[in-house]
Amino acid sequence: MPQSIPQNGGYMIAAYIVAGVIIVGYALSLYLRARRSLRA
Repeated sequence: MPQSIPQNGGYMIAAYIVAGVIIVGYALSLYLRARRSLRA
């Protein structure tokens, strides 16, 4: 019995993209905060 491809695959891809954007944004904010803290 072959496995069927789930119909909500697009939602999974969108969730990975959203999670990636959040993680990159968080890392960027930490980097900018650390740089600002070292300059002061």
